[in-house]
Amino acid sequence: MQFKPYRLFQTFWGYFALILAVFLSQAATPGLASGHPVITASNVNQIKPLSWLTRGLVYGVGWSPDDKLIAVSSSIGFWLYAADHLDQEPHLIPDTHLTWGPRVEFSPDSRLLTAGGNDGVIRVWRIADSTLTMTLDASSPQFGPVTEPPMKGISAVAFSHDSTLLASGSENGAVLVWDVVTGKLKQVFNGHQNAVDSLAFSPDDRTLASASYDSTTKLWDVATGSPLFTLKVSGSSVGYSVAFSPDGHLVATSSGSIQLWDPQTGQPLTTLSGQNNLVQTILFSGDGSILAAGTDNGPVVLWDVKTKRQRAVLNGQNLYVFQMAFNADSTALVAASSDDTIHLWDVQTHQEKVVLPNFSQGVDKLVFNTDGTLLATAGLYVDAHLWNTQTQQLVTAPNTPFDSATDHQILFSPDGHWFAEYSQAQSSIWLWDMQKSRQYGVLLQQSPIIAAIFTQNNTQLLSFSADGYLRQWTLKSLSGKAISLQSPNEPYFTNELAITFSPDSNWLTTSYVNGKSPNIDLWDTKFGKNHPTGHSGKFSQLLFSPDSSWLAAASYDKTIQIWNVASGASVVLLKLDAMAANLSFNRDASLLAFTTVDSDNSHPKLHFFDTVQQREVATFDGNFGPIAFSPDGMFIALSDGPGVVHFWGI
Repeated sequence: MQFKPYRLFQTFWGYFALILAVFLSQAATPGLASGHPVITASNVNQIKPLSWLTRGLVYGVGWSPDDKLIAVSSSIGFWLYAADHLDQEPHLIPDTHLTWGPRVEFSPDSRLLTAGGNDGVIRVWRIADSTLTMTLDASSPQFGPVTEPPMKGISAVAFSHDSTLLASGSENGAVLVWDVVTGKLKQVFNGHQNAVDSLAFSPDDRTLASASYDSTTKLWDVATGSPLFTLKVSGSSVGYSVAFSPDGHLVATSSGSIQLWDPQTGQPLTTLSGQNNLVQTILFSGDGSILAAGTDNGPVVLWDVKTKRQRAVLNGQNLYVFQMAFNADSTALVAASSDDTIHLWDVQTHQEKVVLPNFSQGVDKLVFNTDGTLLATAGLYVDAHLWNTQTQQLVTAPNTPFDSATDHQILFSPDGHWFAEYSQAQSSIWLWDMQKSRQYGVLLQQSPIIAAIFTQNNTQLLSFSADGYLRQWTLKSLSGKAISLQSPNEPYFTNELAITFSPDSNWLTTSYVNGKSPNIDLWDTKFGKNHPTGHSGKFSQLLFSPDSSWLAAASYDKTIQIWNVASGASVVLLKLDAMAANLSFNRDASLLAFTTVDSDNSHPKLHFFDTVQQREVATFDGNFGPIAFSPDGMFIALSDGPGVVHFWGI
């Protein structure tokens, strides 16, 4: 039995190895009903998604013309929110081919929904029953070679005002016009030299405007396919956007700055000046009195179209805004930002009304506290956040000075009293006292931190850094003792190292990826004594079993080895067709989960290996990321898409 996986955001996952921290709670997994079977070798092939933790990366946002729905396109599909009940759970229309950038488009009659696909295909969904009604593929043989060079990903889409036409822009610069009723291709506009970033029909649907990264906006005659005007826009290329005013008398373009044009003559009218931020996207209100401008570092600026002056600045986002939508009467505005947040403002009062939660910037670290009431999340470009697992609401975001581009590491102490965050690019560990809900202190080191763990008695934190020192920190006094772990074969340590602490905090194991002597060394964390295992190889990941008795190692030679820590005896040697990653044991180490992918990023799979019978018992096709078994054995936390985390079970 196979499940359709969520497509991997290949740029992010290709560059950054994701490791999902093991569950620390001994309580039942929160947010899921009790009574599920324990996952075993005999039933693991029956697992399936049970609930969402996060809703993926934000790609776009739209507001239905009938005012009933707000749609958020994400890395796993469209999330549909009831506009008057945004506190209710949204409905998902799965679509794993959506791509970042193109606007979420409702048809003007509010029946259909679409956005661009990263495979060059446009999929049109009927909202009423979440049915895929049409697939438009310009690369299909029935259309012939309609573009040169060949069609690439869809970078922009727009419905005509009568809902009968759908325009699409491609990464290769081509613009196509489709008949929504028949699915036939009506027009092909070639002329742009770079990707099309935005499309807009004139109010009478006779003219189509296309804004491209070639620094031009072109106006086309929809009926004849003839080019009308080429508007040479000026400014910085943070993004190119185009919009018609509702009366059709103005065309607005943005390319860092905003310019207004006469669509009848193609001549520039004015440039809106006085804005400090570069403009990413623009949108007219329904009555044409306001032009909203989403900027490159957060604020949405509202311009008065008549006076050409700023009316208000709406703050909330931290990174640039790439999509916006007004409601039907233009009293509210919703915006999607590259920090994966969705904000909604009252246009009259300029006050933020709501933020839609649980979208995520590629979270790759998940750690529960002891009783399962809190979930800590973090990752590359993503600061640590603490979530209430019952309400799924953000409790707090610990404030650290770490650069957002660093890979954040997070951990709770076994008793849940302490929470720590550090980055491998920094030389400090930040501590929080969870009982008093405050920052407790900072552990300063001389070298970037590679790994850390709390001791089982909750009195110390152990850290290992690139200078080769194991530091034993006493939490009460914040004082530390350093022990050198210098190896005769390796005079220094680097991040090119497979390393992990044992769950009981008694052992630290290290192995160099590119070391002179690629041995696995086992270090006593109390005295710093080295206990060579006698095992060698170039390992990409090391993992102890939950009881610290076994050590598993994924190797670059496409094998997984498991050893008994006490005796050093080899228990398992698993030979694979591809390199393994994301190793995870279940609670009694009878199952080992891992992922594989070929060297060309093809044929990704999720595997489950019975360590007792020493045989593979289940395999799922799909580009999966981090995996973690819950301590009760009933659930698996599984990352199966960018910014997406599921609980899986039976």
